[in-house]
Amino acid sequence: MSNFRVLAGGLPEETHEGLKSRGIGLTRNNALLALGCRAVIGIAFDTRLLTGVGVLAAVTEAGNFARAAEILGLMPSGVSRAVARLEARVGVRLFDRNPREVSLTEEGRRFHERVMPLLTGLDEAAAEAADAAAVVGGRLRVSVDP
Repeated sequence: MSNFRVLAGGLPEETHEGLKSRGIGLTRNNALLALGCRAVIGIAFDTRLLTGVGVLAAVTEAGNFARAAEILGLMPSGVSRAVARLEARVGVRLFDRNPREVSLTEEGRRFHERVMPLLTGLDEAAAEAADAAAVVGGRLRVSVDP
Protein backbone atom coordinates (compact mmCIF):
# COMPACT_ATOMS: atom_id res chain seq x y z
CA MET A 1 0.00 0.00 0.00
CA SER A 2 2.27 2.65 -1.25
CA ASN A 3 1.13 6.22 -1.63
CA PHE A 4 -2.59 6.50 -1.02
CA ARG A 5 -4.53 7.34 2.10
CA VAL A 6 -6.02 4.60 4.27
CA LEU A 7 -9.45 5.28 5.75
CA ALA A 8 -10.93 4.05 9.00
CA GLY A 9 -11.30 0.29 8.83
CA GLY A 10 -8.02 -0.08 6.97
CA LEU A 11 -9.40 0.31 3.46
CA PRO A 12 -7.43 2.23 0.87
CA GLU A 13 -9.36 5.34 -0.16
CA GLU A 14 -9.70 4.19 -3.78
CA THR A 15 -11.13 0.84 -2.62
CA HIS A 16 -13.59 2.62 -0.31
CA GLU A 17 -14.79 4.79 -3.21
CA GLY A 18 -15.13 1.69 -5.40
CA LEU A 19 -17.30 0.01 -2.76
CA LYS A 20 -19.46 3.12 -2.37
CA SER A 21 -19.95 3.41 -6.14
CA ARG A 22 -21.20 -0.20 -6.20
CA GLY A 23 -23.66 0.53 -3.36
CA ILE A 24 -21.69 -1.43 -0.76
CA GLY A 25 -21.39 0.27 2.60
CA LEU A 26 -18.17 0.21 4.58
CA THR A 27 -18.57 -2.53 7.14
CA ARG A 28 -16.10 -4.32 9.36
CA ASN A 29 -16.35 -7.46 7.19
CA ASN A 30 -15.72 -5.55 3.97
CA ALA A 31 -12.77 -3.81 5.57
CA LEU A 32 -11.27 -7.09 6.77
CA LEU A 33 -11.74 -8.74 3.38
CA ALA A 34 -10.31 -5.84 1.42
CA LEU A 35 -7.55 -4.89 3.85
CA GLY A 36 -4.27 -4.53 2.02
CA CYS A 37 -5.83 -4.79 -1.45
CA ARG A 38 -5.62 -2.05 -4.04
CA ALA A 39 -8.95 -3.18 -5.49
CA VAL A 40 -11.76 -5.38 -4.32
CA ILE A 41 -11.99 -8.42 -6.55
CA GLY A 42 -15.57 -9.53 -5.99
CA ILE A 43 -14.87 -10.44 -2.35
CA ALA A 44 -16.70 -7.64 -0.57
CA PHE A 45 -20.32 -8.48 0.04
CA ASP A 46 -23.17 -6.44 1.40
CA THR A 47 -24.83 -8.78 3.90
CA ARG A 48 -27.99 -6.65 3.81
CA LEU A 49 -28.50 -7.92 0.26
CA LEU A 50 -28.74 -11.49 1.54
CA THR A 51 -31.10 -10.41 4.31
CA GLY A 52 -33.25 -8.55 1.81
CA VAL A 53 -33.42 -11.59 -0.46
CA GLY A 54 -34.59 -13.69 2.49
CA VAL A 55 -37.31 -11.15 3.24
CA LEU A 56 -38.26 -11.08 -0.46
CA ALA A 57 -38.71 -14.86 -0.38
CA ALA A 58 -40.85 -14.68 2.78
CA VAL A 59 -43.08 -11.91 1.38
CA THR A 60 -43.49 -13.77 -1.91
CA GLU A 61 -44.46 -16.96 -0.10
CA ALA A 62 -46.72 -15.27 2.46
CA GLY A 63 -48.48 -12.94 0.03
CA ASN A 64 -48.26 -9.84 2.21
CA PHE A 65 -45.93 -8.01 4.56
CA ALA A 66 -47.89 -8.75 7.75
CA ARG A 67 -47.81 -12.53 7.28
CA ALA A 68 -44.16 -12.41 6.22
CA ALA A 69 -43.36 -10.40 9.35
CA GLU A 70 -45.11 -13.03 11.45
CA ILE A 71 -43.12 -15.83 9.79
CA LEU A 72 -39.83 -13.96 10.20
CA GLY A 73 -40.52 -12.74 13.73
CA LEU A 74 -40.30 -9.09 12.67
CA MET A 75 -42.60 -6.11 12.71
CA PRO A 76 -44.39 -5.39 9.40
CA SER A 77 -42.59 -2.05 9.24
CA GLY A 78 -39.24 -3.88 9.44
CA VAL A 79 -40.24 -6.11 6.53
CA SER A 80 -41.33 -3.05 4.56
CA ARG A 81 -38.01 -1.30 5.25
CA ALA A 82 -36.03 -4.41 4.25
CA VAL A 83 -37.93 -4.64 0.96
CA ALA A 84 -37.42 -0.90 0.33
CA ARG A 85 -33.66 -1.28 0.97
CA LEU A 86 -33.51 -4.26 -1.39
CA GLU A 87 -35.42 -2.36 -4.07
CA ALA A 88 -33.04 0.58 -3.66
CA ARG A 89 -30.04 -1.76 -3.84
CA VAL A 90 -31.13 -3.51 -7.04
CA GLY A 91 -32.60 -0.33 -8.51
CA VAL A 92 -36.03 -1.66 -9.48
CA ARG A 93 -39.43 -1.97 -7.88
CA LEU A 94 -39.87 -5.63 -6.93
CA PHE A 95 -43.45 -5.60 -5.64
CA ASP A 96 -46.75 -4.08 -6.63
CA ARG A 97 -48.46 -3.20 -3.36
CA ASN A 98 -52.10 -2.75 -2.48
CA PRO A 99 -53.78 -2.82 0.95
CA ARG A 100 -54.71 -6.52 0.79
CA GLU A 101 -51.73 -8.15 -0.91
CA VAL A 102 -48.46 -7.69 -2.67
CA SER A 103 -47.40 -9.28 -5.92
CA LEU A 104 -44.11 -9.42 -7.75
CA THR A 105 -43.53 -7.05 -10.64
CA GLU A 106 -42.08 -8.55 -13.81
CA GLU A 107 -38.59 -7.45 -12.70
CA GLY A 108 -39.31 -8.83 -9.23
CA ARG A 109 -40.38 -12.17 -10.68
CA ARG A 110 -37.17 -12.42 -12.75
CA PHE A 111 -35.05 -11.44 -9.74
CA HIS A 112 -36.88 -13.96 -7.53
CA GLU A 113 -36.33 -16.73 -10.10
CA ARG A 114 -32.60 -15.95 -10.21
CA VAL A 115 -31.97 -15.71 -6.46
CA MET A 116 -34.10 -18.58 -5.12
CA PRO A 117 -31.76 -21.31 -6.45
CA LEU A 118 -28.89 -19.43 -4.81
CA LEU A 119 -30.68 -19.37 -1.46
CA THR A 120 -31.42 -23.07 -1.82
CA GLY A 121 -27.73 -23.68 -2.55
CA LEU A 122 -26.70 -21.73 0.55
CA ASP A 123 -29.14 -23.71 2.66
CA GLU A 124 -27.84 -27.01 1.24
CA ALA A 125 -24.22 -25.97 1.82
CA ALA A 126 -25.00 -25.10 5.44
CA ALA A 127 -26.73 -28.46 5.91
CA GLU A 128 -23.77 -30.31 4.39
CA ALA A 129 -21.35 -28.48 6.65
CA ALA A 130 -23.48 -29.29 9.69
CA ASP A 131 -23.71 -32.95 8.65
CA ALA A 132 -19.95 -33.15 8.15
CA ALA A 133 -19.38 -31.74 11.61
CA ALA A 134 -21.78 -34.27 13.12
CA VAL A 135 -20.03 -37.31 11.64
CA VAL A 136 -17.88 -39.09 14.21
CA GLY A 137 -14.60 -40.42 12.93
CA GLY A 138 -11.55 -42.12 14.26
CA ARG A 139 -10.67 -45.29 16.08
CA LEU A 140 -12.64 -46.59 19.02
CA ARG A 141 -10.88 -48.75 21.57
CA VAL A 142 -12.87 -50.72 24.07
CA SER A 143 -11.38 -52.44 27.07
CA VAL A 144 -13.33 -55.16 28.84
CA ASP A 145 -12.37 -56.67 32.19
CA PRO A 146 -12.50 -60.51 32.15
